Amino acid sequence: MNWGNQHRIQLIIASLATVISILLLSASFWNQGSNNGVHFSAWPFIFLPIALACVGYLYILTGKLIDPRLIQKQVQDQLDVEKAKIMAESESKVEEVINKNEDLEEMLNKIIPTGRFKDANAFAQKLLVQLSNEIQGSLGAVYLQQGNEFKFVSGFALTGETEPAGFKAGENLNGQAAASQEVMIIRDIPETYFTIESGLGKAKPETLIIIPIIHKKSSIGIIEIATFIKDDMEYWTELFNKIGLSSGEKIVQIQKSK
Repeated sequence: MNWGNQHRIQLIIASLATVISILLLSASFWNQGSNNGVHFSAWPFIFLPIALACVGYLYILTGKLIDPRLIQKQVQDQLDVEKAKIMAESESKVEEVINKNEDLEEMLNKIIPTGRFKDANAFAQKLLVQLSNEIQGSLGAVYLQQGNEFKFVSGFALTGETEPAGFKAGENLNGQAAASQEVMIIRDIPETYFTIESGLGKAKPETLIIIPIIHKKSSIGIIEIATFIKDDMEYWTELFNKIGLSSGEKIVQIQKSK
């Protein structure tokens, strides 16, 4: 219970006590002045100091409630309580963000291949395998930019004898992701729609994820993967963005080393 509520309750009690004591004092004087009833001359002397004490206490409490310094203190105390709540909530959110970032970095380290690779295609192949293992991927493909087109360079669990066709920025879903440089997550894809718009053949995943591979604010490739994940897309989208950036940096390093 805060300072203001405590004094308001005391004020109510003091007011009631004052009213009752005044009524009893008045009744004792009336009894002394009446011709009937039992007279006890000491009653007024008993109730008078009680009434005066109640009036004095009521006066003191009223003064406290309207004292600017005490009001300011009450306001400051309330502000301190609210500030402490905000600080606690802020610290909790910061800790949650830190834990999430640590989790994302841990997952990213599991997915992005490390070591030396003979070419970007070998890196892309291992990337697909490790990504599929972590997100329940069923099939996938990686396309890298060659000239003004994105060419298929590596696949995971693809069916069919011919490799997926290339595309230009803006063409089909992959091209749109390359042009926008934004992760695309598509759910509940009809078989025909998926076959036409995707390079992954006739398989029908529950979720199709298209991740642009970014380097220096340009799309240099596309990761296309089918998965069964459905939960917490905000977390996965943030992870996929990190994968796109990390992959882009790694691929360019490999290409420059050849």
